[in-house]
Amino acid sequence: MTPHISIIMPCYNAAAYLPQSVGSVLAQTRDDWELIIVDDGSTDASWQQLQRLAATDPRIRVFHQLNAGAAAARNRALLEAHGVYTAFLDADDTWHPAFLESMEAALDNDQGAGIAYCGWQNIGLGRGHDDPFVPPEYEHSGKIESLLESCRWPIHAALVRTHLVNACGRFDESLSSCMDYDLWLRLGTIHRLIRVPKVLAFYHHHGGGQITRNRARIALNHWRAQQKYLRANPLIRARLGHAQVRKLTDGELLKRGYESYWNRDLGAARQIFCAVMKRGYGKAWDWKHMLPALLPLPVYHALIRQMDRGQGKKPLSGSDVQVKRVDGMTPTVSIIMPCYNAAAYLPQSMGSVLSQTFANWELIAVDDGSSDGTLAWLQAQTDPRLRVHSQANQGVSAARNAGLRLARGKYVAFLDVDDTWEPTFLEKLLSVLDMHPEAVLAYSGWKNVGLPGDRGEPYVPPDYEQGEKWVRFLAACPWPIHAALTRSDAVRAAGGFDRRYKNAEDYALWLNIATLSPVVRIPEVLAFYHHHSATQASRDRERAALDNLDVQLRFLEAHPEIESTLGKAKVRDLVYGGLLKKAYDCYWQRELKCARHLFLLALGAGYGIPRNWKYTLLSMLPISWHDRLARLSKMKKNTHKQV
Repeated sequence: MTPHISIIMPCYNAAAYLPQSVGSVLAQTRDDWELIIVDDGSTDASWQQLQRLAATDPRIRVFHQLNAGAAAARNRALLEAHGVYTAFLDADDTWHPAFLESMEAALDNDQGAGIAYCGWQNIGLGRGHDDPFVPPEYEHSGKIESLLESCRWPIHAALVRTHLVNACGRFDESLSSCMDYDLWLRLGTIHRLIRVPKVLAFYHHHGGGQITRNRARIALNHWRAQQKYLRANPLIRARLGHAQVRKLTDGELLKRGYESYWNRDLGAARQIFCAVMKRGYGKAWDWKHMLPALLPLPVYHALIRQMDRGQGKKPLSGSDVQVKRVDGMTPTVSIIMPCYNAAAYLPQSMGSVLSQTFANWELIAVDDGSSDGTLAWLQAQTDPRLRVHSQANQGVSAARNAGLRLARGKYVAFLDVDDTWEPTFLEKLLSVLDMHPEAVLAYSGWKNVGLPGDRGEPYVPPDYEQGEKWVRFLAACPWPIHAALTRSDAVRAAGGFDRRYKNAEDYALWLNIATLSPVVRIPEVLAFYHHHSATQASRDRERAALDNLDVQLRFLEAHPEIESTLGKAKVRDLVYGGLLKKAYDCYWQRELKCARHLFLLALGAGYGIPRNWKYTLLSMLPISWHDRLARLSKMKKNTHKQV
């Protein structure tokens, strides 16, 4: 009987792993397959084992060749393939018993699809990196950009129609790595993909001999595969445009350089950075990190060691750093998004998450009893990194706390459903936190969107570790909730969000976390605060001011050493002086009820001067009287000017 599926397995010095990998093929629930194994000049007992395996099952055919690389071995096996479908399995990886059955069923049920891909699990990495992963749906309008940016599944997590592989030229033997990426790029961008949302493939990590261990070679071959594809497809290059092409190619190469750098794999970082610099790519911040790579490698190593000592920390190793994760790992960052009647804003805010250059995140969206279709919209999304939780309406603090209980990431970020991030927000804040393990939080600048004049200008806050941090934090909330990335254990240790507050719950959290522990700044505008309606909590000036005051007083009560250090007068200036400023803000906005209440609170605490009473008394007048007095005052001033 002609086999329906051809399984291609290159083998080089894999005697220790062959029983397991071939055993996973023999355990498949489908049996109409052929396994074609090409020994690529092994020097261990692989060839002898292969011959014994072939003797036990007629579906296994083995071939031998001089060492020419995995691509050549796979191409040799493809010449012998007879199946309608082809799958690729490396000699040290395995499949779930239902892999072939599930993948074949997907392609049989969709004759227009050329490739089926599934989820996988890394085995042997440890430290939470072995969690199963199901990739998102890549068959969408941005598929070409997505596939061009990075290899989206390992070679053994796919099944492809054999005639398509033969028609596209098979594997590029000039590539010593990323030959699977090159194949999927050429096939996946022109043929439809179908996702099997199950974890059916297992990627075994066991030692330094695996090709995926060489970061520099992988990064440069990845870039070469991209360039080869773009040369062969000039229309795609033209459609994407020069800037987008550079971001997807040179930008991705730069990211891989940073990954090596933060892991202190300086040899790889040096090679990658030099390649990026030859391309003339990067911003000033990037060149600051790249230029030292031009030094001789021993000098480069010595410089980084000196930098590490200067920062008061030991040199980082690969086991110490968690920067950019690859698909299949436990999420590094948990993003918590409370949602209440926000269907109109979800596409924009969620789009800013999906466009992040750092991809190893989970988004926990907590629907807080919405009645406008928010929950239905969330449940219709297909990205497996999105987790949806629904609860009765309890308020934003309760929604965030619910998200915290579900969060798995080492880091946590909070994004309100009507706000957005710059695409490098997570990448940059995560990188700086990994550089400063003593810091509990990283924060950035932000921009108010929708406010006129100066209030809509971008703002980068100061470095709060320089100067009197207590003074600055007591004066006002230092940043909006979505302009920071925090270590999850610090948020949990602080008790999460205080449900008593509707407007200052984030301020209370930042005071508890950041006032007494180090924080680190990214001096760039990476967060966007969207102002769009009077329903936003920040528009309730009176409630916000009262919550803010209560947060300050409770914090000072819990930390009497602050008043002892700053002095009672300074603390009163910060607390009640700030309240008085808010009263004036309400007054000039003609929110007289709010102004009256805040004036009386400040003056009732014994803070203020007679001039403040003047405005307190005026704020008690009916609004029509107040407007008339204001007009009269203006007319009087104009008369004096004319005289």
